[in-house]
Amino acid sequence: MHGTNDSLNGSILPQDENQTTGFWKRLVQIGNSWKTFPYPTGLKKDKPESTSPSTPTEEPEETLGESLKRKIYGAEDLDLHDILRSTWKITWSERQLLIDKNEKILEITKRFHKPFENITESSSIVDQVDVIKEFCSHFPINDTLNKTLEKYLENARLYNDPKYIISAYTCHSEFSKRLNAHLATNAYHFIKLYCTILNCPTLHLTKDYVDAFTYIIFHPKLKEYRVKSEKVYRGSVFDDENLIKELQPGKIILTTTYLSTTRDPEVAEFFCAVDRNDSKKISVFCTFALHNTPGCSALDIGKLSQFAAEEEILLLRYVPFKIVSVKRAEQDGRIDIYFEEYAENVLDPNQSESNNHNSIPMHNIQPGFGRLSSADIQDELNDSCL
Repeated sequence: MHGTNDSLNGSILPQDENQTTGFWKRLVQIGNSWKTFPYPTGLKKDKPESTSPSTPTEEPEETLGESLKRKIYGAEDLDLHDILRSTWKITWSERQLLIDKNEKILEITKRFHKPFENITESSSIVDQVDVIKEFCSHFPINDTLNKTLEKYLENARLYNDPKYIISAYTCHSEFSKRLNAHLATNAYHFIKLYCTILNCPTLHLTKDYVDAFTYIIFHPKLKEYRVKSEKVYRGSVFDDENLIKELQPGKIILTTTYLSTTRDPEVAEFFCAVDRNDSKKISVFCTFALHNTPGCSALDIGKLSQFAAEEEILLLRYVPFKIVSVKRAEQDGRIDIYFEEYAENVLDPNQSESNNHNSIPMHNIQPGFGRLSSADIQDELNDSCL
């Protein structure tokens, strides 16, 4: 449970030693069955060391399941944090997922928001801050800004004030980069691979941490910073146009990370400026039209940010957008993409049911609401995330 000395694993693993052993055996079985699953984009792969000095031969690429199996069999103490320890750069294509209409995107977003609807002004964030601090201890940042980050986290806990969490997010780029990397991986496994927290080590590891941060972001004490019915902008520079080639008019995306945008289009222009003599750089200017939707889609964090002049608007996770237009300027080749928040009135009534049958409903995985029962554990162990 949160706020104790229990490890993150203690929040969902059965307390009985035999059940715990059975859990890991089940993970091995899942690893055996993952014969065709590739690694998720951006996830660092580590190859097994060669046991022979003979001339290396070309071998098939190791899959995610095969890697998991090797780690479980090859180490006396398996550290699941190794799966996420790398701090890879999150690309544009990984910050959001293209969603097929038959996956009922509005249902996904509603289920995401539901666990946080009952948070009140008096709700404590102490347990959630403790979860974040514990998780971050597995990914230490050793630089001069780390003490500033730790101070913000401690103040958030001491004063029960979520604004300090926003300040922590903006004060240290490495912290926000790692957080968004874990958020993107978590969403990819949940939505695209149909994983559950009991048959997927990645979800098992990130669940409490991801939910804790989201809980704080949705706290009513931040209500005054929520943004409705406004246009915001984001500028980016890419080395490879293939990263955005699938963004075509009419398609739907779902944000999987926290995305920095600005009220000021000139600020966005600055971030997508490129040298005209460098033909390899691709400038992308994005406009996001936010609507007055019931859920919380964005926060105005300009006054809480370390960079107030940028007038930053933070787009939140699980916000659906429809791509309205994609245009390329003839003069400089800049690509302009216009996104419109996807709302009830544009929902296709002919959408089929969600095919995410294996995923645990999000209202059952909220932080701080008790352990899973033995029956729930057994049911989930009987399912695979395939």
